[in-house]
Amino acid sequence: MSNRLLVVVTCVLIFAISSGAAFAYVGDKDHLQTALDFWRNGDLESAAEHFEQALVANPDDADVLAWMAESLRREGQYVNAANYAQMALTVDPDHAFAMSVLGDLYNPQFVGARSLQDLDDSLRMYRAALDIDPYDCQALLGLFVWSMNREDQETASVCLLAMDESGLWPDSIQALARWVLESAPEGAILVLSGDSDAYPIWALQERGIRTDVLICHQSLLNHPDYRKVAKKAGVPLPAGKMKHIKIPGEGLVMVSKQVLKHLIHLNRDGDLGRPLAFAITVSSANLPPGTFDESYLRGGAWVHDPAGEISDIDVEATRPLMEFAPPEVVSGTWISLRERSPVRLSSNKTLRFNPMNVVVRAFRAAYMAEQYEMADWYRDLYDAYRRGLGPFANGDDFFKRFDELPALESSED
Repeated sequence: MSNRLLVVVTCVLIFAISSGAAFAYVGDKDHLQTALDFWRNGDLESAAEHFEQALVANPDDADVLAWMAESLRREGQYVNAANYAQMALTVDPDHAFAMSVLGDLYNPQFVGARSLQDLDDSLRMYRAALDIDPYDCQALLGLFVWSMNREDQETASVCLLAMDESGLWPDSIQALARWVLESAPEGAILVLSGDSDAYPIWALQERGIRTDVLICHQSLLNHPDYRKVAKKAGVPLPAGKMKHIKIPGEGLVMVSKQVLKHLIHLNRDGDLGRPLAFAITVSSANLPPGTFDESYLRGGAWVHDPAGEISDIDVEATRPLMEFAPPEVVSGTWISLRERSPVRLSSNKTLRFNPMNVVVRAFRAAYMAEQYEMADWYRDLYDAYRRGLGPFANGDDFFKRFDELPALESSED
């Protein structure tokens, strides 16, 4: 980012903050609002139908045109999506959302139409969007990944600052991120799942919190540019050129899974040189089979421990770590009004139950070890989460069965 652009983005950001500027969608209110409701609930097909009806009512509504473009992009209709985004810009040449959609369509790191993809055009659209709306989440995420891969720390820092100030990551998400980061052992390689844990954690490290932890973004490992950055930072990679491969019985194995398998093998052999941890947000489906069987929970992270020195969960270490995910904070909103990604919208509904899941495991482990004071502490914490976060089937069912067990009667010899 040029010094001039950096100053422009920063100045616009300061103006937006001081003026309390908000991003609002307008158009055919009934159809547009219904479409957005479907979108936020993950029903993109129904959302697209109502975007179309909104366009029938008002074919020159730039907001609806931009949403239609994003809907088509998510459905894989890339050329049609680009056409709708261009129509939005014809109606409103300063429409930041439409620009960011084009930025994603032009971005070679995304799955898309090769005829559209061009890195220079992608960056041009991201920057144009941020000149108009410094809080545009798509442009910020796209520009941040590019700047990180190019080791442009100045631009990366500006993007992280804007994400923080925009409210893209609500307090609940930020608390979860802090909990996961603090759960990593000293100097660990911490594997993260996706946007909702990675970007807030990068923002924490930008502020100097737990910079000893080396972040490894699972999804981005599939991109050569990010792998180069990760390797330079200290993540050991397999030798040779990497590509997705088909393995009998496993199907298509992505590069990311191959890298993680390599890290696990190094750790088993004692050659990694750092502790290896996986955020609780990482799915076992994205890891080699049996990874979690060789790991134990430490707060919001699984620590790979092939020696099996700790079973299931470290209840002592986890107890103080739960302070980073207090019930009164994580019971708040998990979804920003600026959020557009259907992936993040759907995943945020499940992220909230991660602390409860850990507490159930900790209670069970403490009780089985006859650490009854510790078990009671975790039970009380679960009840506090339950009041704020609502029903959690895995925990509610467990405690229901536990409470129905017959009381143990003591007897004298």
